[in-house]
Amino acid sequence: MLTQITFDGKKNEVINGSTDWVYEEEFEFTKAYSWSPDSRYLAYYRFDESEVPEYIMQKWESLYPTDYRYKYPKAGEKNAQVEIKSYDFQQNQSITLYQQNDTTYYFPLVQWDSKGLQVLALDRSQRTVTIGSQKKRFSTSVEMEDYGFFLPHLLVGENGSFQLFRPEKSVVKALENTELDKDLRLKQMAGDWIYFTQTQNAIETACYRMHYNTGKIEKLSVEKGQNSLQVSESGNFYILSNSAAGRPPTVTLHDAKTKKPIRTLEDNLKLRQELQSLVLPEQKFFQFT
Repeated sequence: MLTQITFDGKKNEVINGSTDWVYEEEFEFTKAYSWSPDSRYLAYYRFDESEVPEYIMQKWESLYPTDYRYKYPKAGEKNAQVEIKSYDFQQNQSITLYQQNDTTYYFPLVQWDSKGLQVLALDRSQRTVTIGSQKKRFSTSVEMEDYGFFLPHLLVGENGSFQLFRPEKSVVKALENTELDKDLRLKQMAGDWIYFTQTQNAIETACYRMHYNTGKIEKLSVEKGQNSLQVSESGNFYILSNSAAGRPPTVTLHDAKTKKPIRTLEDNLKLRQELQSLVLPEQKFFQFT
């Protein structure tokens, strides 16, 4: 049975269960809802972007261009007003859990655990992080004034405990003083290692890890092209995915201690063989200034 739980959604005014441009771009997610473990509650974001300035982009899909209008807040302009709401399927009602204010301006993570809903909030400068829950308002604060930025890495354990990754100055310095200073993206911290990817150029992405205490950096990806990484919760294994122009994706499971491959999860052998039988145009990539 389908149950409609929101009725105020409207293009360029109100968004329920998805994100506005700011959250999609800055926090890299668009799925703005989360089910409780027992499926009784659905927590979701509500964005009121009615006062956000509108941006107009022309689309050239036909003989005459058409205008595509969407809400895009430039620096200094109004952002969408954000609320975290929860719908109770037994009571058939929705309540507001959190609203945006000066100290809880951004909500980059909403996640359920065995004890309820956990919410991560940042202030406007993103230097102070606070953690709240469905029953207890924001009470745990971590000040990040010394560092000038915050890496929003939060793991919620089954018992309601938090593992909050807080970068130390020595770790940040180790990252900045290496050759890997182009485009670093933190992926996951497992055990004593910090796993991340680096965009080397427009068509090359590599995977690395850095030891939390020593700053030693190891390259994990071998093949050229686009590489991505997934690490197990225990930190004992990781999965590497690789693809490139003209080469189908491959997925391999590796031992984190030795970095050696344990199993090929997907090699796309049949597709590779079919591609070899086709006369396809040759692709060449080059750089120019």
